[in-house]
Amino acid sequence: MKLKKQRRKYTASFKSKVAPEALDENVPLSALGRRYGVHPSLIGQWKKSAVKNSPRLFEDSAPVKDVRDRQIEALNRDVDALTGYVGFFKKQVGDLSPKERKTMIKREVKEPGVRRQCDLLSACRRTLYYKPNGKSDENPAILHLLHLPDRQCRAMPCYEERRLLALLREKGYNTNIKRLRKLMRIVRWHTLYPKKHTTHPDRKALIQPCLQRNLTIGRSNRVNAIDITCVPVKRGYMYLFAIIDLYSRYVSGWDLSNSMTSERCAGVLKNAMERNGQPEIGNCEQGSQFTSDKHIDFLKNNHLKISMDGKGRAPDNPFIERLHHSSKKSQKKMQKCLDV
Repeated sequence: MKLKKQRRKYTASFKSKVAPEALDENVPLSALGRRYGVHPSLIGQWKKSAVKNSPRLFEDSAPVKDVRDRQIEALNRDVDALTGYVGFFKKQVGDLSPKERKTMIKREVKEPGVRRQCDLLSACRRTLYYKPNGKSDENPAILHLLHLPDRQCRAMPCYEERRLLALLREKGYNTNIKRLRKLMRIVRWHTLYPKKHTTHPDRKALIQPCLQRNLTIGRSNRVNAIDITCVPVKRGYMYLFAIIDLYSRYVSGWDLSNSMTSERCAGVLKNAMERNGQPEIGNCEQGSQFTSDKHIDFLKNNHLKISMDGKGRAPDNPFIERLHHSSKKSQKKMQKCLDV
């Protein structure tokens, strides 16, 4: 394959050396071409260019440069002034609200355009073209359902957003979750449900280790597990306190209350010990009821070893957790509590 010959390039100094000799009419261009190794036609182009541009060598360019420099300096001063004006304007406009800034935009004016006006006013151009749909005709009817206490929505205070949305759609209302949240805020709807961290252990209280790990439980009354849980009832939630023997899985005591206090826990534990005997170890969680001085003193006075689950360690007490799960799911067991 034949390689294409690269085109030669000549510098300006070389051209300025050859072109003056080409101006001599007594020297043929072919002789100059042989002398410098350049094609005669190319030397002829350099000759024409030299003749054409030679008058510029004798022109006085200093005044032109001075005028141009003065114009550039004037333009730079104007740009600096306009930049200062824009900064001052944006600073003053920044104290206005976005709604007031949008009212200052004139869409019928061509100069400056809408884009430039939004930039100067620090306004969002996307919201300038937004047109709200307005309020729906279904809003008063939905508010009527949410506000009246004798309606189904108020009869079930444990209903949250998605349950209410499904209920409204069953009734034929074409709404979405965002509009429902807004209407719930208007009527100040507060769903009743167990919040996180219902119990807070006392940081100054002494947290006991978990004694039932790697322990062989070969008889009853060796380890009793104690725990509290929330149970849904008709008008909210109740707190179920239960005691279970880990060997026989027998529920030795339980109590249902609307509050969580260490006195009530100690009373249930005392009644269970009177009926079924005194256990060797009492295992509980790190809630404030079980780390309180009253509960700790009660266990120490009855010569019970104190064992506590680790923080966030539900597997340390699986049997009592399963008991609470079953009690919540079984409607027959909790039927008496539904009328509370």
